[in-house]
Amino acid sequence: MSFVPGQPMTVVVQRIEIQKLRHGDNMILGFSIGGGIDQDPGQNPYSEDKTDKGIYVTRITPGGPADVANLRMGDKIMQVNGWDMTMVTHDQARKKLTKKNENVVRLLVTRKSLDEAVKQSISSYPGQCAIGSSNNQRQMQYSCMEPTHHLATPTNSDDGCAVPFNYVNPNKSHRH
Repeated sequence: MSFVPGQPMTVVVQRIEIQKLRHGDNMILGFSIGGGIDQDPGQNPYSEDKTDKGIYVTRITPGGPADVANLRMGDKIMQVNGWDMTMVTHDQARKKLTKKNENVVRLLVTRKSLDEAVKQSISSYPGQCAIGSSNNQRQMQYSCMEPTHHLATPTNSDDGCAVPFNYVNPNKSHRH
């Protein structure tokens, strides 16, 4: 997937809850992070335009708590236990994730996996438009074969996530 600055990008917003695993005196999450406002975004393989200073998942331990919770490499961490992670240093992010008095870490992440779902939907279900929601994940699956069908993105959902579906047929007049 290529990215051009200013080009709209579709992402899936996912809530993930990770139960930390006790290993001696340590609580293990089973993943590593990269990024932060104090880091060089050019070194981050998940920063598409090489200017994004977000916190990204860079490694998942197979079978570890993060893997079991369905966290993925390349996920961008937006929140940790309700704390905003969009403008933090690498060390601030690490400290929020590794608090000793917390056995559970609740993450809000974005991932760029929707493109594949849309491509699959187009080839599998021609002529249908629908939206689905499952496992606390908002995603759109559509396949409108006629070029006159347009999709708009409202931002009115119960959890604050954009719900990317509003069918508009430009060939019909819309009265308000």
